[in-house]
Amino acid sequence: MFQRLTLALLAILSLAIHGCRPAAPTPHVEDVRVNLHGLTMVDPYAWMRDRDSPEVLAHLDAENRFTDRMLAPQRGLEQRLINEFESHLDADDESVPHRIGDFIYSYVFEADDEHERFVRRPVDEVDGEPELVLDVNRLAKDQAYVALDSYQPSLDGHWIAYAVDVVGDLTLGLYVAPVGETDRAINLAEDISSFAWAADGKTIYYTTRNDAGRSDKLFRRTLDLPKSRPLEANYSIRADEPELVIEESDTAFDINVQRSRSDAYMLVNITSYNAAETRLIPAMDADAQPIELRPRREGVMDFVDHQRSHPRRLTGGRFLILSDDAGRDFRLLSLPDTVISKPTETRFENPQEVLPHVAGRLLESVEIFELGVVVIYVENARQMLGRLNLEQGRLDPVDMGEVSYMITSGENHRYESDAFRFSYESLATPTRTCELDLLSGEIRVLKERDVPGYDPETLVQERIEATASDGTKIPITLVRHRDHRNGPKPLLLEVYGAYGISNWPWWDETRLSLLNRGMGFAIAHVRGGAEGGRGWHDEAKFLKKETTFTDTIACVNALLEQGITSRETLVLTGASAGGLTVGAVLNMEPGICQAALIGVPFVDVINTMLDESLPLTTQEFFEWGDPKDKPYFEVMRRYSPYDNIRAVRYPDVLVYSSYNDGQVMYWEPAKYVARLRATRTDDRLTLLSMNMSGGHQGPSGRSGAMREIARQYAFTLFSVGLTH
Repeated sequence: MFQRLTLALLAILSLAIHGCRPAAPTPHVEDVRVNLHGLTMVDPYAWMRDRDSPEVLAHLDAENRFTDRMLAPQRGLEQRLINEFESHLDADDESVPHRIGDFIYSYVFEADDEHERFVRRPVDEVDGEPELVLDVNRLAKDQAYVALDSYQPSLDGHWIAYAVDVVGDLTLGLYVAPVGETDRAINLAEDISSFAWAADGKTIYYTTRNDAGRSDKLFRRTLDLPKSRPLEANYSIRADEPELVIEESDTAFDINVQRSRSDAYMLVNITSYNAAETRLIPAMDADAQPIELRPRREGVMDFVDHQRSHPRRLTGGRFLILSDDAGRDFRLLSLPDTVISKPTETRFENPQEVLPHVAGRLLESVEIFELGVVVIYVENARQMLGRLNLEQGRLDPVDMGEVSYMITSGENHRYESDAFRFSYESLATPTRTCELDLLSGEIRVLKERDVPGYDPETLVQERIEATASDGTKIPITLVRHRDHRNGPKPLLLEVYGAYGISNWPWWDETRLSLLNRGMGFAIAHVRGGAEGGRGWHDEAKFLKKETTFTDTIACVNALLEQGITSRETLVLTGASAGGLTVGAVLNMEPGICQAALIGVPFVDVINTMLDESLPLTTQEFFEWGDPKDKPYFEVMRRYSPYDNIRAVRYPDVLVYSSYNDGQVMYWEPAKYVARLRATRTDDRLTLLSMNMSGGHQGPSGRSGAMREIARQYAFTLFSVGLTH
């Protein structure tokens, strides 16, 4: 049995050899008082919000330098981890091709690429040399950060539209270029949130964000695009002035645009946390106005798509509507597409119920094809895939073969296809690109991610349950190396639990570096997500938010009671709202784990939710509540991590974040670390790693991501003594 040395002890020993432990940053205290509901709240570090202040920048630099010095003992391990990550990568990788129009598209990674390159081949020359469509590496040249949000070729295949973030704050620029010629791109719009080509091949619809980060406007622009090729050397793309189509004044709602699966309509989804409507615009008419299928109703969410008529079906064209008007987990309705010619008030009369609402069976998405419909749904805390028999109202489930996994809809651009493309993965199964035959129900595996050096027989995935304080069973998905399953072992436990977002088991080859060293990995599917349907979310938001934290504690206790890990070998991790969960749990039970790895954390809950000038705040009232209302304030005051740090002993804590994060502002983790370090009663690690050029998802590019993960994993391994 080897001796376990904590990272803090190793750091102290190393620095003692070289002289002394460096002094931690000690930012000055400048109390700002807020009086609310008869109470005075004191914020000693509110000044850190002054983004461009030399003092703030100097403080963040001091935090980074301090973290670098304190983590110096793990640098050798970090490099070994990076080498291992690279050894598990397929240096030259290409995705499974998919068809759009007359071309087969795919993306490729070559050994030295930081980003994808998108290429295509004509459908009748699939073995020929690929034509470059979009090279993200070229976009990233001379940029500290680049993230491609999405790209779309026009239906005629001559042009591409793409949205890219070059800061990390989710500010997307929309560009249009000839295929493969981004040097001739024009910037069509800034700060967009979604876009889609119309079916005429020359009109683009896009939504833009306002200063509060809300998508409140839908525009369309018609481009002057020649059909002949090659283009003249001096040709430049020209566009009409943007036309405002919809402006949404309700601050709780966002607008999103996409083309229907049938290509017949533009679908304009206008959504909040508890209401949604879809407006329709004929996709071939650049002057058409939006059509309401059913007027918006408070507390009702409708999501619409369209299926064209076909001679092999008995019915004509129809709209399929996911609606929660009869229950939280949605039912599926059908209306003939001829209803759009009726007056607005009669369009939604007598819809056919295709699938009834079933509590606990959450209908997540409906994928429509010419000859069939596929439904992704949640049942018994698992994602399910089902073929829908529309005429009989029957959902035929597909057996996926594992106890827990994640399904993601894939590249399904061809409405006429007889197969549904999707990806499948789990904690032990590398990502597979699969097809479900719409007629036979057969699943074909088109490609499994190649992971050099990985033997699937070495990992064992399990699903266990914890019992919450109210008796609810909370699922935990766990993966361990087959040779490291006896007795309490080190474990990294991930938690999220917010917004009704399910945290399904997903593959990541970098985890092999933990698993091969004897450290397990687990996901606690706590309430606040939607793993148990939307009721799973309802039971842990607003005034019930603390349920997420007590569920997390129950999951830890279950892992301890079953002998899977111990408090001395457990590391808790969570990012964004998951960082809130970890921060709240540490305040409730500071001795719950050996270390905590907290990413881009939403930890300054009350101050953020009081500031309606920040992006997303007003919309997030539907998740957390408004602290100006006393009942919500009282609950937030009990759990807000920044406001509940106590003078007790805490585990080692590494917080990582990004200066340009547009979702959780940099000052939240900076303030949290300063207060935690100043308040705790021990000298264990309290570290902040602030990426000065990344975004909410961290740095861009493969090598930057690997360096950041290597630092986090090395901290994790050192914390539990797995240094060899």
